[in-house]
Amino acid sequence: MKIVDSHTMFKIMLWLVTSGALLQCCGQSASQTIAYPLPQIDDNVASALEDAERNLANNTLSHVTVSEGTIVIQMNDITMENDNVTTIDLTNLNLVLSPLQVRRLLPDLRLMNLNINATIYSIEVAGDYKVSSDSSPPPDARQGRFVLTLNAVDVFGVGGLTLSEDRLVAHGVLLTYKPESVVFSVQYQTEAGYTAVNEDRSDHVQGRVTERIFDDVTYHVDIIVNNKVNELLEPVSVSQLIQDEGLRNNFTTFASYQRFNLNDFIDRILNASRDELPDQLPLSSYSQRIGKKLGLVTVFATFTADGGWFRSLRTVRRTGNVTIGVVEGNTEVSTTLELETLQFGFNRYAVQFGGVGPRGMVNGEVRKNIIDIRLRVNIFSKDCKATLQELNVRHLEGISVRLTGLGPFNWVLSAVATSIANQSTENIIKSVEEGIAEEIREILESMDCNGHFTNRRDSL
Repeated sequence: MKIVDSHTMFKIMLWLVTSGALLQCCGQSASQTIAYPLPQIDDNVASALEDAERNLANNTLSHVTVSEGTIVIQMNDITMENDNVTTIDLTNLNLVLSPLQVRRLLPDLRLMNLNINATIYSIEVAGDYKVSSDSSPPPDARQGRFVLTLNAVDVFGVGGLTLSEDRLVAHGVLLTYKPESVVFSVQYQTEAGYTAVNEDRSDHVQGRVTERIFDDVTYHVDIIVNNKVNELLEPVSVSQLIQDEGLRNNFTTFASYQRFNLNDFIDRILNASRDELPDQLPLSSYSQRIGKKLGLVTVFATFTADGGWFRSLRTVRRTGNVTIGVVEGNTEVSTTLELETLQFGFNRYAVQFGGVGPRGMVNGEVRKNIIDIRLRVNIFSKDCKATLQELNVRHLEGISVRLTGLGPFNWVLSAVATSIANQSTENIIKSVEEGIAEEIREILESMDCNGHFTNRRDSL
């Protein structure tokens, strides 16, 4: 018999790994300004941009206030398979932020980016948990409520800037989260019927948290902060920042040229990679033991699926404008990608249930996916080499699974759908990251990026 107590629940549900002290999602440290990998601009435009940066920082900070009330977001349910026999379902998940304050916005109009620092006084994730196991765990800690609270969270990172008519708009905000303290509590009913509460406190996050619950949290909070930054930018026009019409026209030409050039750089890499990527890749076979209660008796069956596949890497495309920054003395560019089509399935499945059972095919799809990509560019080398620093699937949403041929065995779908989706998406994420990254690295080995990055162009 496998006993799952509340302390084990804490370890299972957090899965905090090895070392470090940051809750991090793809964020970068603040940019350091060195030689610019951009078209040169004359001294008058450069001086105007410096004045505009100071004015923009002062204007946005004058509008900074602490957000009143709380922000509540309903998160998707999460199922985690702890081992071969134990599954943890997290349901009715709510993300609560209270309150949010943007403390600093430092624009760099040469690089068209924005360094961001904010404080979130509390980030809380609350919901129900349930432990399911073939070994029938005892009632204690098998199900209940949990609350995970991050207190006094320092938030920092970089976002890109683009021009929209006479306004600057932030995009692609990627942030790092550093909480002052973390509190995790579990509430459940004991076998004797009493309510028990187990609480665990720490002064820092033990390691980099990569599990899905934190991926979902940072995905939502990045969007909230991005929207808040744009609220602060909206009252300030470019005409206010650069009043001289000639200098302002030079700036808008420069900014438009940079946006086109950076986006074109990533698009060329993707276009070159796309034809070389496989349209379809295999998925590992799947097997699960499932049970059906018939009166007072539970009868078990085996569900197996093989001939697994997913597609299509060839539909990869850029979804956001490219952000450029200088990180620890290195020029880096980053943006988001997606697969327009992300489908998966198994050509055959079978259920053995008392000697009989349905057979058919499994089909699934992921409606939304977000892929982060970050490259480092050596603009001072003769042939301007770029290297891939990061490519990871950050967010999957809207995962559905369908089985053909079930007939009277429709209950099988609810028994296996979540587990199939979890195992399949884990394999898909690994294959997407490795497959696209490998092809991009090959493209970059022979690619000269001087046409997109240079500090030797004519002045604007």
